[in-house]
Formats: sequence, C-alpha cells, structure tokens
Amino acid sequence: MIGFVNPLVACGGTDARRRSMICNAKKPRSKRGFSTNGKDEELERIASEWRRKQKREEEKKTMKKEKEEKIASQQAKRAADKKNRSSSTMTSGDGGAAPTSRKNPYVEPAKSSGRTTLKPEEVAGVRFGGSFTMDIPRTRVPEIAFMGRSNVGKSSTINCLTGLKKKVAKTSKQPGRTQQINFFILSDAEQQDLATLVDLPGYGFAKIGMEDQRSIEVFLEKYLSDREELKLVVILVDSRREPQATDIALVNTLRQFPCKTQIVMTKIDLMTPSNLSKNAQAFAEAAGLTDDDEDLIFFSAVTGQGRGLLWQAAQEAIAMS
Repeated sequence: MIGFVNPLVACGGTDARRRSMICNAKKPRSKRGFSTNGKDEELERIASEWRRKQKREEEKKTMKKEKEEKIASQQAKRAADKKNRSSSTMTSGDGGAAPTSRKNPYVEPAKSSGRTTLKPEEVAGVRFGGSFTMDIPRTRVPEIAFMGRSNVGKSSTINCLTGLKKKVAKTSKQPGRTQQINFFILSDAEQQDLATLVDLPGYGFAKIGMEDQRSIEVFLEKYLSDREELKLVVILVDSRREPQATDIALVNTLRQFPCKTQIVMTKIDLMTPSNLSKNAQAFAEAAGLTDDDEDLIFFSAVTGQGRGLLWQAAQEAIAMS
C-alpha cells in the first residue's frame, strides 16, 4: 500500500532546511525572477514629475490671472482719470479745441461720429489731413494709428490699405524722416469722412537730438493715453529681422495703454515660408505673446497679402469701442 509522501520528507534534509524551502516558495517574484522594487521606483519618479508639472502649470495660470487683473485695474484707473479730466474741462468752460491750421480740415471741437462700422469697399478717396507735433485737432471719425521702426514700411502699408492708386503717404529710402504725426483721411463716394489713418513717428534710426526725441515721446504718450478717436494701434515689425529690442519694448509699453493693438509683420514677400515662420515664432516668444493675444498678421505691401486681415482687425476694433 502506497501512502501520502510529505514533500519535505521526499526532498530530504533537516527540519530547518525544510522550513526555509517553504518560506522561499511563498515569496512573490516577478516573471523574470527579479524583485519589482526598481519598477515601483520608476513609477514613483514619473508620478513625481507629473505632480511638479501640474504645479508649474497652476503657477503659470495664477501669474497670468494676476497680470490680467493688474492690467484691467490700470485701464480702469486711466479711464476714470480721463473721465474726471473731461468733466473738469467742461466745468471750466474750456472746450479744448486746438488752434486752427490751414493744413488740417478738422478744426472742430471734439465730438463722435457714432460710427461703428468701416468697410474697405466704401473707401473712394484719401487726402492728407496735416502734420502735427503738438496740439492735434479732434476728429469725428475713428483713427487707426501705425507705429514701428524707421523703414519698416509704415507709408507703404498705409498706401496699400487704402486700395487706391493714389499714394498719399510719401515713402522714403532715408530712415527716420517721419518725426511728426501725419493724418490721412479716408472718405466715401459722397466725400463723407470714414476714418483716419495716422502715421506716427518711427524709431530706431531717427537722427535727432535727445531733447527732441524726448519731446516726441511725451507727445506720443499723451496721444496714446487721451485720444478718444484712437481705436487701434498697428505695430509694424520687419519680418526679415530677428526680434529687435526696440520692437519688444514697444509691445510691452503699449500694453500699459487702454488702446487695442495689432502686430503686423511686414515685407513677407522677401521671405521664404520657413524663415518667416522661424522669425515669427522667435518674435512671439520674445514678446511673451500667449494664446489669448491677437494672432500675428503677415503683410506685404507689394502683393497685398494680409490686407483683408488688417481691415478685419480695424473693423473689430471700431465695433468694440
């Protein structure tokens, strides 16, 4: 008769050896026979990195929210100050009208046209409205201003935007010629004024003294802060250049003003698509542009590419005001 044989007895050995075999048999092992401690450590490292990444994202969102709240507070304060100044002026009986000028047709007290639309197909004429270095007469129509480095193509952009054969904005090969604020008035077929395109002084190459340069800066600051008719400031950037410190400084400075801005990269007809994309990405990163900012507009005064998008930006700015 064959009875049940204890596996320990079958294997032979002492009782201690038999107990050791049982303990070892109960220990869990991986499929390859190795410990799983290394895998657990790797999973913990990945989880830790994910938590750090989430924390950084939360910090970025918090900083962005604080920045937006700060800008909104500054804009509200400027609007309140502007309202108080206007009330004070009306109480004193000073209408604030600028001195007359034979060059400018706008010799009227400030008043709004109430216009909320602007269509490029309505533009039938354009005329020069005058140059100013101090007091600017108030207008009755929306103003679209253009800023950028000298020789970036402000005059060419303005001429292209009108869509007319008449080139009212004078272009120059010598940079830094524009040291005044120049007005160009768009009108319809019935000679009713539609809007004003404003060519602001360029920067970067202007050969003027420090005192004159400071006067221009003060003048521009007042225009950007208090101009009721100003609806949009177009920042022109040369697409052929890597990010310039002056361009970045201008973008950051205009963020402190209540006016809406639109960045336009000019002379794209002289760029390959790959180099254009490279420079645009570099500028966006240097200027700290986010997904919430306006998209860059690629523009060519030669081919007209981007003209429709720039008109659309102007229309939206006027409608929002």
